Amino acid sequence: MKKALFFLLSLAFTSSFAQGSIEGVIMDAEIENSPLPFCDVYIKGSTNGTTTDFDGNFELPSVEAGNHILVISFVGYEAKEIPVSVVNGSSVKIRETLKASAASLNEVVISSGPKIKETEKALVLEQKKAVVITQTIGAQELAKKGVSNAEAAVTKVAGITKSQGSKNVFVRGLGDRYNSTTLNGLPLPSDDPESKNISLDFFSSNVISNIGVNKTFNPTIYGDLGGANIDIKSKVVSKNSLSASSSIGVNSNASGEEFLRVGGSGDFGTGIQEKSPIRDRTLRTYNFGNPLQPRVDNTPINTSISVVAGGKTNIGNTKLSAFAVGSIKSSYKFQEGRNGAITASGLQSRDQSFVKYNYNTSQLAMGGIGLSYGGGNSVSLTSLYIHNNTQSVGEYFGLDTGVKDDGNDVFVRRQQVNDNDLYVTQITGNHKLTDRLELDYGGTFNFVAANEPDRRTNTFFADNNGVVVPAQGSAGFNHRFYSELQEDDFAGRAVFTFDLNSDDTIDFTRNIKGGYNFRFTKRNFIFRQFNANIINQNGVNIANVDRTFNQNTLNNGDFELQTDRGLSFDSKGREISPLFPFFYVGDRETHSGFVESVYQVNERFTLNGGVRLDKIDQKVDYDTALVSSVNGTSPDETARLEKEYILPSLNLKYAINDNAILRLAGSLSYTLPQLREVAPFVYEGINFTTIGNPKIDASENYNLDLKGEYYFGEDETNVLTLTGFYKYIDSPINRVGSNSAANQITFVNVPEANVLGLELEFKMDLIKDNYLGDDNTLSFGFNGALLHSEQKQEDIDSDDITIRFTNSKDKLQGASPVLLNSDLTFQTESEKLNFTSSVIFNFFSERIFAVGVGTNENIVESSITGLDFVNKLKLNKKVGISLSVKNILDPKIELTQEAQGKDIVLNSYRRGIDFSAGFSYQF
Repeated sequence: MKKALFFLLSLAFTSSFAQGSIEGVIMDAEIENSPLPFCDVYIKGSTNGTTTDFDGNFELPSVEAGNHILVISFVGYEAKEIPVSVVNGSSVKIRETLKASAASLNEVVISSGPKIKETEKALVLEQKKAVVITQTIGAQELAKKGVSNAEAAVTKVAGITKSQGSKNVFVRGLGDRYNSTTLNGLPLPSDDPESKNISLDFFSSNVISNIGVNKTFNPTIYGDLGGANIDIKSKVVSKNSLSASSSIGVNSNASGEEFLRVGGSGDFGTGIQEKSPIRDRTLRTYNFGNPLQPRVDNTPINTSISVVAGGKTNIGNTKLSAFAVGSIKSSYKFQEGRNGAITASGLQSRDQSFVKYNYNTSQLAMGGIGLSYGGGNSVSLTSLYIHNNTQSVGEYFGLDTGVKDDGNDVFVRRQQVNDNDLYVTQITGNHKLTDRLELDYGGTFNFVAANEPDRRTNTFFADNNGVVVPAQGSAGFNHRFYSELQEDDFAGRAVFTFDLNSDDTIDFTRNIKGGYNFRFTKRNFIFRQFNANIINQNGVNIANVDRTFNQNTLNNGDFELQTDRGLSFDSKGREISPLFPFFYVGDRETHSGFVESVYQVNERFTLNGGVRLDKIDQKVDYDTALVSSVNGTSPDETARLEKEYILPSLNLKYAINDNAILRLAGSLSYTLPQLREVAPFVYEGINFTTIGNPKIDASENYNLDLKGEYYFGEDETNVLTLTGFYKYIDSPINRVGSNSAANQITFVNVPEANVLGLELEFKMDLIKDNYLGDDNTLSFGFNGALLHSEQKQEDIDSDDITIRFTNSKDKLQGASPVLLNSDLTFQTESEKLNFTSSVIFNFFSERIFAVGVGTNENIVESSITGLDFVNKLKLNKKVGISLSVKNILDPKIELTQEAQGKDIVLNSYRRGIDFSAGFSYQF
């Protein structure tokens, strides 16, 4: 009996100390099953718990033997409860994956913190939870819909479309000047001085984590905004990887053509002598290094090659990640169409057929290093380099009364190179200073070099004997043009966020945010133009124009070199060298302070309000032979813009239920004239001559949005939204014709404009099933916008330019009344392959390119309908192939103008259909 009792007591004592352990790793389903750090893991009903480390690992070393429920949770993710059985002296291994919770309604403000989401579900949830009206598209959705770059990605957002004839996107019918582009929340300049925003097609999907589109202003965004801010988040590395991809393709118009390229140009945008070679002030030396004769390329095949590498490692408690991307692209486009012009009185002065050969090559290198440490602290360094080289050879034949007014045909050949470089270096960081105080900061240095080296224009006609001779009458008919632009751009931010929650309100979002932004931009632009004034009209061999223009013919007196500077003198009577360039120097300085607060009143209602204070000083000095703000006894005025803005904003959000949300947003923002638009030098294009206006004023934009959102479906990633918006624009900037010359374009303010619009977005999975182990999804997306705009068109005396508008009221210049985008995507996934096929449709209605003056009506850009077919097949985890057909409908791209009761075609052509096939390999 004593032995039995001793045995039972010993067993009870031993059982009370019988222990094992639980260890494992928790993965993040929203970022390609990468490790999920700082995740809570604990035994249900006990105080025994821990959190995962940077690699998602955890360990509970002392767990009582027996059956337990292990709880795994992370804020914004669906918690899991897992039954585990612990045996004395042994360890239980756990490997689980958490995914985002579609039911969570705790408010958040989207920030540039270290954890950047890429999956469609996580980003839809983030959109649903956000206080402000915003939409984000991640890498997963880009891949699902066959999207290859940021430009195509943003057209998945309601009210945004891309014109086949333009570099930039249009938001709610509003063009380039109303939008802004940022990289990781910091300003990103355009590589092209003609545009405010960089072309988004540079950013292929393999350098993007996600793209955020904010069509309503809030104090954390730069105030120069009327359409949308597009923020590109650079790639985030979740695992070690190396991949390469390539593609080849053809354009239906260019295929089979004997393709002309700019003389002296190389395949990578090199070879052109970029700086003016003339150093002789007497202009008796002809030592241009680039030939006048175009080169011939018999293989117009589009190519693309890219390599992406990424990796991560741990150094103690610090997580280090890095990525690098490199790509090279080239493409050929051929245009054939008509080109025209009218006089100020409405008579047709040009009617020509033309062919134009466009070759583009670009190289991109992008890399980044990121450090994460402690409880949510991070620092990142990102660098970007883009070289974009565009070459065109255009040949125009037909009537041009400005060259020959006797009805004989004129032949013009124009060779042009635009060579642009963009360098970006950024540092960004996010630090949790205390439990309630967080610091987000960033700084960037951007450098732009944009050159137009040796634009060559030659003009000829046949004399009465049928002999082709160079045109006389204006020395500029045959010229060579050199321009150089350099721009330095510095910007930075520092933002402090303080959590206002108490222990009783910990489930609500209540914070106040304050910060400072600055941006300094300095631009230097110079150009020289060398004109060949024809003395002797000798016969020309079109196939060898260099025989007409060379050192011997200059010595023989067949022509003489002149510059646009000509014979001129400074304010002290001293002669200015004919080689001294025309120039403008632009400086813009912006200082901004802001405060913003989010206050969640209860589970349904949230307030967000704030104010931004912007102080702007923009100055442009200029000097040409005709106007100068720096030379002469009575110089023209410096183009100066000094503004101080108080920019309030208010966002209200009401969650009607778990799936329906109503939002209201109001704000004030502004639109600045671009440096190029205020510099009064003349740029000679084929269709138009453009001249800046130093007296343009900034516009002010009063914005109001009302949006309803409804989320539905199994994962609640199906979305239906309807938005009504209104804008009042005080002094909108317009591109207009000139009263003095119908083919001259300038920029002016008009008194006011009103814009009223309606946006609809619908995105859902039509079919989602699992058949024989394959996940099949058929998804449909549609977004559209209707826009009504009206502006008052009266001359404003303050700009010193007298404009006689054809119409007293009209639509806002650049605004499209109808925008439509749609896609239908089929995707099937299995262990063996992944196939995606998408049909993509877009449409925008006609819009005003330039406002009409005098008796001539508006210059109108025709409506465009686009249709693409994109297919991607991943054969296994390593090999993928793609096939696409783009611009299938090949619509006519056309500019027309009504004059004297009939429509005159100013420019008309088709782009052709693009076919491409690609191959990718994941090492």
